[in-house]
Amino acid sequence: MFKRILLPVDGSDISTRATEKAIELARLCGARLFALYVILPELAEPYVSGQSRPFSVQDGTDRAEHCLSAVQAETDRAGVPCDCLAMHGGEPWDVIVQVAREKSCDLIVMGAHGRRGLTRLLLGSETQSVLLHSNIPVLICR
Repeated sequence: MFKRILLPVDGSDISTRATEKAIELARLCGARLFALYVILPELAEPYVSGQSRPFSVQDGTDRAEHCLSAVQAETDRAGVPCDCLAMHGGEPWDVIVQVAREKSCDLIVMGAHGRRGLTRLLLGSETQSVLLHSNIPVLICR
């Protein structure tokens, strides 16, 4: 069925649930996972993460390493092959769609935060944008 699954992660609870589902699906299908953490520009990260202190590129890199090492530990435990990628980019949805194409993925598994109101207006919905721009199936976990 699926052979190459892209798993965008951000360290949130919903991302952790998506990770669990992606690992389970990859194990059942005999698929390879590609875990992706998109490091946001300095000005966007505090709004997304809820931090009130200044944010540096190193903070984003550290968060990516921490998040991806947790995914790698889970995939190792499950016996699922996984490549971890940390990418700097503008729009996370665009990076997700590009990486899915470059890695020849046949499925994207990602969480949906369910942001509403002003937060959604300011930050947009990465999940919605991936759905609109992806030419492969997207499994949304809530």
